[in-house]
Amino acid sequence: MLALGGVAQIEKEAEDAKTEFWMGIVGPIASVIIGSALIILGILRFFGGGGFGGLWLVFIGWFLLDAARASRAYLETSENLRGVRVADVMTPNCLVVDSRDNLQTFALTRASLSQRRWK
Repeated sequence: MLALGGVAQIEKEAEDAKTEFWMGIVGPIASVIIGSALIILGILRFFGGGGFGGLWLVFIGWFLLDAARASRAYLETSENLRGVRVADVMTPNCLVVDSRDNLQTFALTRASLSQRRWK
């Protein structure tokens, strides 16, 4: 990403939610725009006789789109987990399995006797 200008230096944290939102959304949007443009340009170049150089542009564009999707997923997950503590989501009384048990023994004895619903 350094060669493509994808590394940013942030001197301080955002002071409010609005600024944090814009800081988090501008990078992925720029990556989507640049990635899409590179894919289109690469396809046109490849079929226009540019050879494998066009395919490299497609791969770079694809990489940028994937990075933008990953960034968006991270932002969504971060927002959804904001304020959630580990104690809120952990299971306090976990089923303990003997390391000498095989899967069949576990399934027939321990899991069937448990009051839990396995999903």
